[in-house]
Amino acid sequence: MRPSASSASLILADALWQRGSVTAIAAAELDSALAVQMLERITGRGSFESSAAVACDYTVDLPLPDNFPRPRVYLCLGNVLGSVTAVGAVRLLRVLRATMRPTDTIILGLEMNQADSVAALSNEDLDAASARHIAALRLINTAVGAAFDLSRFDYRPTYDPEQRRLETHLVARKPLDVDVPGVCAVRFRKGESIRTSVSCVFDRNRVAAMMAGVGLRLAEWMLDATGGYVIAVAIPAI
Repeated sequence: MRPSASSASLILADALWQRGSVTAIAAAELDSALAVQMLERITGRGSFESSAAVACDYTVDLPLPDNFPRPRVYLCLGNVLGSVTAVGAVRLLRVLRATMRPTDTIILGLEMNQADSVAALSNEDLDAASARHIAALRLINTAVGAAFDLSRFDYRPTYDPEQRRLETHLVARKPLDVDVPGVCAVRFRKGESIRTSVSCVFDRNRVAAMMAGVGLRLAEWMLDATGGYVIAVAIPAI
């Protein structure tokens, strides 16, 4: 699930391949071109009987091939679970559970100390983040012929300590209209924004509760030495 979110996905795929236990790999991404690219990066490191590049919104559906083999290991590293809000996280777990059998396993990589990392950002880090997010508008302009004026938006990260959620927004400096061909015309009032990313942190109790609600069981919870990252393992509840 979103192998582009973490280079650890490639490292783990390598380790499994070297054991000779991998017969097929699927790379699920929101973008079809990225799904193909990531699948090629992974399968280029070994020999597999079958593979699939899956373009989907994995909080809604995971259309794996009917003949995709089992048992399956679902890798959701790079805080993928926390990139879709709490509601999205539950939906993602529900979608995965719907494609699982008792022998299948989910491995989650979760961030734990988000507030500390946000507070520690330097001005240079913020400038670099701003450039990346504003460049997304340039990508939309190139891809679909939209007319976003990049100079009319400011980058703004916000953190909700109660929900432990970081959001990033591009905020309109003044009113403007933007035509997105094939989609719609968008009108922004001053101060209205485009949300460009979400990153949530979930503690063990909350993760266990979300899993229990969709028919999963938290089997392992392994915190790294810094306390900033967790590997959680989930299996179907029986």
